[in-house]
Amino acid sequence: KMAFQYRNRDLTLAAIKAKAPGGASSRSPTAARTTLTTADLIVKLKDVIFKMQKANGSWSTFSSDENTALAVLALLTAGQTHADGRIARAIDMLNITTLSETDAVALRARVYAKLGPTYFPRLKADIEWLVSNAKVDGTFDSRGATSSSTGDIPNTYHAVSAFMAAPPTMTRAKDTYWLALTADLSEAQLANGSWPVRKGYSTSYKPDNTLQALICLHAACE
Repeated sequence: KMAFQYRNRDLTLAAIKAKAPGGASSRSPTAARTTLTTADLIVKLKDVIFKMQKANGSWSTFSSDENTALAVLALLTAGQTHADGRIARAIDMLNITTLSETDAVALRARVYAKLGPTYFPRLKADIEWLVSNAKVDGTFDSRGATSSSTGDIPNTYHAVSAFMAAPPTMTRAKDTYWLALTADLSEAQLANGSWPVRKGYSTSYKPDNTLQALICLHAACE
């Protein structure tokens, strides 16, 4: 791993503040507040998510295989467990589904990491898929290393998040991977300190891409 010097600390901090749940807001601090507690809101949100679950246990749509993994990850984070039949059904669906997109595989890997040692063999398989599908420069695109397209920051962020979720004893990525990724992100950073969706997109950037790049760099420097 290697250190990285951010080019524009003020812009970076501003982006984080704008994105963070507790960041600055245009609403007055004395604005009317709902009487619902955070716990109430979580219960309501979980109910909404479960109502969208399909009979086969998935949340998949025509164009999105990652929805099921993302829904399970959110519900596990919110306190649901495998003992819940709805979660168990969704995990069964994840187990039998062949995934071929970076974000879907990475999200499923994070689900397996949360489920514990019983699921580590499945986690290991997903991590190995990610490692084998990294591009030479350390980035990822949606379809893996065989795709002709260049890597992008959102898919790279998903893969790095999966690497960091895996236990330290599991082979996640070699130092050469992190060095290549750091070099690529350094070259991709724009003069104003932000990041575009991928290297070479010099006129288009969003806070999301910048925050994802920063998270990847933090992981590379740990």
